[in-house]
Amino acid sequence: MTMGTRRRSIYGPETWAKHAGRDWSHWDLWFCLVSLTDADGDWETLTDAIIERHRRYSVTGRQWESKISHLDDLRVRLDTAGLRAVDLAGEVIGDRQLLAKARRKVLDQELAGRDLTPAMRDTPRERLQRRAYRGHWGTFPVSPADACERFAAVIGSGRGSFRVAIDLEEAARGEDARLAGDPARRLALWRGLLTAGFEAFWNGLRDSDGAVATVLGDALDAYARLSWREAGIDPAGYWTDLCELCIWEDWGIRHRRESAPFRHVPRTHAPLIEELLRALEAEHRAARLDYQADEAIQMVAWLAVATHSYTRFVPVAERLGADWWIPVVALAEAAMKSGRTQLARDVFGAAIAPGGLHTEHLARRCRELTGAEPPRRRRLRAVQ
Repeated sequence: MTMGTRRRSIYGPETWAKHAGRDWSHWDLWFCLVSLTDADGDWETLTDAIIERHRRYSVTGRQWESKISHLDDLRVRLDTAGLRAVDLAGEVIGDRQLLAKARRKVLDQELAGRDLTPAMRDTPRERLQRRAYRGHWGTFPVSPADACERFAAVIGSGRGSFRVAIDLEEAARGEDARLAGDPARRLALWRGLLTAGFEAFWNGLRDSDGAVATVLGDALDAYARLSWREAGIDPAGYWTDLCELCIWEDWGIRHRRESAPFRHVPRTHAPLIEELLRALEAEHRAARLDYQADEAIQMVAWLAVATHSYTRFVPVAERLGADWWIPVVALAEAAMKSGRTQLARDVFGAAIAPGGLHTEHLARRCRELTGAEPPRRRRLRAVQ
């Protein structure tokens, strides 16, 4: 390097080399090096190490998701090219300076804009959140896109949240009255409002008095009451869209109305919806989105409550365990309301059996509701 020149900075996304007819970035090299030297070539071990390190030491929250997203994408590209990590990085594995840099980049460094590869930007969280909010609109007879844009403009007006809430409610009610007799457009109207509101919260909307969240809760209730059959939407598409939307709601909008999305579910549709929710749980769990996965399995309980699917109460409670006491108690209360005291006890016993955070609380609630102790730790036979 001649005097007066500076070495070009390398952030990671730049092409490092070409192998098997493909371009490989510096991030690809760094991940392969650390995998070989620190994880014995085991990608899962490296994945766990990155997550643990960033959860413990990072001050920027979920940056590990971006790194794991790139790692997962790298694994797919290596498999597609018929390559292994050693094929990419084997020739430079003895370069101690490069290895130190790779460890720093992969395990420790916080990410900034220039560091990000496409896979780091487009994480599973980003993809699945987009799909939940807008990804199923192609199944709607009328797209909610126009309504969403109009409501987003109201939210972005710069007014305080209380005034925004009033404007949203007035606009929605007025437009809904105008669309009376047009079920497809009414469905699109309320669905568009929900995404406009959820995206505003996702992007940092301040709602200190909870007024906007209340309007969105009312909107979700109104949306669930609409006749989707008259709107002409496919049942599977409708329920998939609604379930995904709900598991990506993180602002208390369904508080005290958890079963509202399923209030008008035909009992014959309950198995389809439960299957959809369990598939969503598995998909989000695999993407390490545990909050959304947990929401999906809790919604199975609210579905059972709303549809009075009593034969599902015990297996659902057993699946929840004692970690999620609110839907467990809701199942038991629904059983008691129908005069099924033994079912309520069995619900508590099923939830307590696998263990969890709130076993003592559930045992106490069982005594309060049924006047008896929950069944002792025995595995109840699930009714399918």
